[in-house]
Amino acid sequence: MIPMNPLVYCHVFVSMPVQRAVHQHIVSNIPPPFPARSPRIVKMVSVNWVDHRTFGLSMQVYGSVSHHVMNIMGVAIMEAQYTKHIRGLLHDDECGKIIIHNDLAVMLQDTESIPADIAVSLSEKKIGFRLDNADLLFVPLRKYSYWYIVVANFRDGRFEVICPFKDIAIIQSDAFNVICKFRKVFKAVHSRSTRVDIYDMPTVFGSVSNQTNHGVFVLQLLLAYDGKTHFHFKEEHAKPLRESITYYLCTHEENELIMPEMKDIARQHGIEVENYKARGTSTSRK
Repeated sequence: MIPMNPLVYCHVFVSMPVQRAVHQHIVSNIPPPFPARSPRIVKMVSVNWVDHRTFGLSMQVYGSVSHHVMNIMGVAIMEAQYTKHIRGLLHDDECGKIIIHNDLAVMLQDTESIPADIAVSLSEKKIGFRLDNADLLFVPLRKYSYWYIVVANFRDGRFEVICPFKDIAIIQSDAFNVICKFRKVFKAVHSRSTRVDIYDMPTVFGSVSNQTNHGVFVLQLLLAYDGKTHFHFKEEHAKPLRESITYYLCTHEENELIMPEMKDIARQHGIEVENYKARGTSTSRK
């Protein structure tokens, strides 16, 4: 294993009053399992959504983060990145991120899966861009109920395995299998890439916490990790991160289902949350 060598450390995480208020409303009003169906509260690109019960149980204190929440977080981050791009607000020094859907992540973990089958879902025709044009490709993974991330850092030419817990050995074998499978998938998609030599990229491992709130820490890594900053999470960071991430998703610019209660809470704190449909189609994908 090659240890990570970060340039910057980040170890302070706090939430704002409006974020705490939104989080409190979500977790205090989790719908019961029966008889009614839990309403959707975060929906993006029409087909990606998460319901109130799943989201609330994931974001409550000590809640186990669902893969549905992990997926919607990935969509939210990439949609925000795309919106900044088309508005001309994406700076040259910002890293371009791709976040892999859980279904593909599970296929990468499956030792019996066929790389060519996964490659179809990551082709330029399917996703609209070349994989090797990204700076960072994130693969959120869950093994033995532990969430962790494999990052294909194309910008710096390395794979990074980031674990929000101390014992890296728990996922070491799984991570190596995923990277081995991903190399084959990448070659099937971009056999003649001139930017990325996928088999020449070494693998580095890093632990960013000694705690067990691994799901919420992974959500924060998806949002803020840039390949240079090393995060260090502590037990007391879990709650403010749950609060800030809940607010981020519930009031996200691309959320098609912003609840009236969210707008009311934000307004009480002097913040206007714009309704998705009220913005028209000026930033819609063509």
